[in-house]
Amino acid sequence: TILKKSTVESGGLLNARFILMYHTAWHISQGAL
Repeated sequence: TILKKSTVESGGLLNARFILMYHTAWHISQGAL
């Protein structure tokens, strides 16, 4: 359904944002070391 599709898309967007934050934090920690 359309509702399910939008839920999956928003979930994917949140997941992508989380991965980006984690990736950025990892690079910052590597630079700090």
